[in-house]
Amino acid sequence: LPGFIAQYRALLDALAPTGARVVLVAPARLEPATSPAPDTEAANTRIAAYGSAIRDLAIERGLFFADFPAALDAEN
Repeated sequence: LPGFIAQYRALLDALAPTGARVVLVAPARLEPATSPAPDTEAANTRIAAYGSAIRDLAIERGLFFADFPAALDAEN
């Protein structure tokens, strides 16, 4: 995760001089599938950690953050 965020920061630094409008997006969760699919709980825990780190980066940089997984949870 630290390496991912470091690379994300580098990407945002490279985009900054272009004046591009940037929106950071939370990654989508894995949805349970029919058996005998593997359990998605552990993967979704890791995905949530990445989403939190991306949200923190958006706050740090003053960028928009779209959290579609949270929006879908709010609908249910």
